[in-house]
Amino acid sequence: MIVSALILGQKQDFGQLCPRRLLADKGYSGEDNYAFCKQEKIDAYIPVHKEPLNLTPYRYDEVKDTYTDPIGHIYTFKQHMRGEEKQRGRPRATDKDRHYKSTVYEYMDILTGKKKYLRVSLGWQQHAQEQKEKLASPEGKTIYKQRMHDVESVFANIKHNLRFTSFRLRGLGGVTSEWNLISLAHNFKKILS
Repeated sequence: MIVSALILGQKQDFGQLCPRRLLADKGYSGEDNYAFCKQEKIDAYIPVHKEPLNLTPYRYDEVKDTYTDPIGHIYTFKQHMRGEEKQRGRPRATDKDRHYKSTVYEYMDILTGKKKYLRVSLGWQQHAQEQKEKLASPEGKTIYKQRMHDVESVFANIKHNLRFTSFRLRGLGGVTSEWNLISLAHNFKKILS
């Protein structure tokens, strides 16, 4: 949701979508961000922060809505998960148009009474697989490598040389003023070097 909020902010400020390509670190990997970039036709390169569950060893029974693992444990449907639908500013979906992000299945060992859960998110698996393939391609490696030169040196200079690791002012106005000063110092240093 972070990437989409930034881009939506740009739409409001400039009346159009600015980026055609987006390079971000793992912290921005999430189903909402991947889906938003796809919807807005942004060529996103965001590494996956968490490996999706490999469902190939599981056998799915569509009629019973169950998954069976290689050992023979049967995971039965428990509940749908909506994800981050409770965020402020979003209208609550009605039951008929609700979109579920993942589904939880449960297995209970009859002898011990212990439960195991299987969380299946087909959307996350699809987006993660697409990103992994895109970043593993020669073109993807070249494009994402550029991020190291464009962004990381700036962050390193600001954090290490300017010793700026946290904001001291609070509120949007204070943070904006502080960031403008840091940016000014960074750019002056580049001009004078």
